[in-house]
Amino acid sequence: LPQRTAAAPKDASGAREGEFDGVETIYVIGERAEEPRYHVPEISSPTRTATPIEEIPQSITVIPRDLLDDQQVVTIAEALRNSSSVVASNPLLTPAFDNTRIRGFPAEQLVDGFNQYYNPGDRDSTVNIERIEVLKGTNGLLYGGGSGSPVGGVVNIVSKKPTDETAGEVGLTVGSFEYYQPYFDFNQPIAKGVLLRLTGAYASSGSQIDVIQTERFNVNPTLRLEIGPKTSITMRAKISRWRQPDYQGLSATGTVRGTIDVDRFLFIGPRHIDDSTSEFYSGSIALEHDFGPVWSGSIQARYSRSRFEENVRTIVGAGFDFGADRPIIEPPSLAESVGFGLLPFGLFDGRLFQEQKEVSTVANATATFDTGPIEHTLLFGADFSRYDDSGYINVGPVGGSLITTVDLANPSFPEPFVAPGPGIKDNFVTNTVAGGYVQLQSTLFERVHAL
Repeated sequence: LPQRTAAAPKDASGAREGEFDGVETIYVIGERAEEPRYHVPEISSPTRTATPIEEIPQSITVIPRDLLDDQQVVTIAEALRNSSSVVASNPLLTPAFDNTRIRGFPAEQLVDGFNQYYNPGDRDSTVNIERIEVLKGTNGLLYGGGSGSPVGGVVNIVSKKPTDETAGEVGLTVGSFEYYQPYFDFNQPIAKGVLLRLTGAYASSGSQIDVIQTERFNVNPTLRLEIGPKTSITMRAKISRWRQPDYQGLSATGTVRGTIDVDRFLFIGPRHIDDSTSEFYSGSIALEHDFGPVWSGSIQARYSRSRFEENVRTIVGAGFDFGADRPIIEPPSLAESVGFGLLPFGLFDGRLFQEQKEVSTVANATATFDTGPIEHTLLFGADFSRYDDSGYINVGPVGGSLITTVDLANPSFPEPFVAPGPGIKDNFVTNTVAGGYVQLQSTLFERVHAL
């Protein structure tokens, strides 16, 4: 911020130095910050070792906590707008999958290095975030799980850690569409080497989309034990829930194609449809130890349970395609002539239920040493995860009839929503991933870096 401004001094002719088209030169005098608030000198996500960003020849974006606070960011999707080529999942969509794209390709979202799989629960809260590290392209090479090493890249969310200073914050964020979010962040040293931090938030809001009302909350306790100068244990837990009427979006016809417009704020379905829900619960522990001047190591493990249920009135299009890009009868003049309105789509009621159990471990050993003028960091790592997923998908015509249609140009949705099918688990999947990696980073004369 400027401390003072002053016009340039006049010369002998009476004109001011730097004068151009009647605009005076303005001098702004300020002070350079000793530590720029948005500057993060080094991160560990790309290499799993603390490495200066300038030494990593990859496309990386770091979104620090100070930036989130200054922008008053309320969702991760909003925060990721700071990184080019990243398209985050729509916050209105049920947290039953993650649709993040980087450079047009699927990307994985991680929390402290652990894959989030379906990314359920209150996935958009920022209350427990220290920073977000976005690795574009194949920079997520050292991360497995889910679909394996993602092509698009990795979004790694780094959680807040306890510190040795007592601090606390309670706040309330309010906004349009009846948005309000109370939150808290308490940090309290309990004893020497025993540090506790507790964060949490609740959010409730309407939407520009008709019918939608969202509620979500999360609580995140973290306990850190510092056992001497070389060993630490960090234990984390998370309780997270989300609920909202399931939002399906709109058809391509009537929005980005065709001559008939669909109301952009339309909610497809009855006004009193049952809420969809999504929950996530986890506990993790991380052990870090410094063995001496050369070797150090860490091992972390996480156990989690999650579940989600979607209740949806969905449309089907031409060829009974659930993508529903085109109406079942085209063009609009033909559809209207046979009594189906201008943009007729089929209607089905559906319910999806899934629950998951996950166990994941990650272990790393790091050696730092020199050979003449060359500095080396050698990393050995291994990870393992097992993911058990079970559930069902039941879909049926509205009210049990053969087929019900709706004209999206003039919609009317029959009440009530009736969940179809028996609701019995009939789909069981176990996903097991195991991997290992070795990495050598070398620096010659502090100028040449090889990986």
